[in-house]
Amino acid sequence: MSQSAHDQQGTTLDEKILRDFHFHPPEIDESLEGELPTLSNKAKIFIQSNFQQEGSFFRFGVTGGGCSGFNYLMDEDTQIKDDDIIFSETPKAIIDATSLKYLYGSIIDITEKGFGKTLVVKNPGAKQSCGCGTSFSYDDTFLG
Repeated sequence: MSQSAHDQQGTTLDEKILRDFHFHPPEIDESLEGELPTLSNKAKIFIQSNFQQEGSFFRFGVTGGGCSGFNYLMDEDTQIKDDDIIFSETPKAIIDATSLKYLYGSIIDITEKGFGKTLVVKNPGAKQSCGCGTSFSYDDTFLG
């Protein structure tokens, strides 16, 4: 199982979310289902220029926690897991099936501040994001 599907204690993302929602599982708005995440052209260039290992790819996902309830996972990886889905070929980008239901329709882009560039996520299911841009809470309108 992928890193985003399990935390350090072996708890799955779905189990963490059940605890965070006091054992009332969120119902996901199925109207977004099937809309894989996308990479903007700038994000594609940024990711390709930052790959360090031969044969590596971009991993996108969700982990539990953070100041808003969920954290975005954006990392370089070399191993494809059984539940991974490829959502871009150039550069190769992967998301695990567990994270996908929280990231349907997301767009990964670049923000430029001063001399730095950072990947940012435009997630239609995110109600709010924290100032760091790496965590978010899920929009109640997408919950049943």
